Amino acid sequence: YTTLFRSKLVVAVSIDQLSADLFAQYRQRFTGGMARLTQGAVFPSAFQSHAATETCPGHSTLLTGVHPARSGIIANTWYDLSLTRADKRVYCAEDENDPASTARDPVVSARHLKVPTLGEYMKAAWPLSRNVAVSAKDRAVVMMGGHRIDEAYWYKSGAFVSFKGTALSAAAE
Repeated sequence: YTTLFRSKLVVAVSIDQLSADLFAQYRQRFTGGMARLTQGAVFPSAFQSHAATETCPGHSTLLTGVHPARSGIIANTWYDLSLTRADKRVYCAEDENDPASTARDPVVSARHLKVPTLGEYMKAAWPLSRNVAVSAKDRAVVMMGGHRIDEAYWYKSGAFVSFKGTALSAAAE
């Protein structure tokens, strides 16, 4: 941890469906941003030792270091028969207690994530640090950023958005 915390910048990148063998196979052909990724730390033998291979549990595991059973993120969607709404599905990054939320159009929240992320640990150690999460999907932002995200952006309906009630910074517009 000592080396990590001496760093001025920590960037975690997750690319769905890009296995270590494909990364190695095409590494020499990468240009631009993908070529830049090869200059950082690469863990070709890394793996997630859990069976929940959906996106949400995977992202929650990456920056919490805990398995889905402990993180609370057991799938992308699950059923909660105790919900008062007709649709009993719960989206992993949803606050189903908000009346405006549905599994198809969720009010995005880290409500179900039961453990802190690396960014949250860093903020606890260094309050001036920034925890920023950006993705095409809300669930990646929430599960990799956690509960204390300084800036959070994901793509929805052709534009970047953020948490309910949060104004976008000028850089995101």
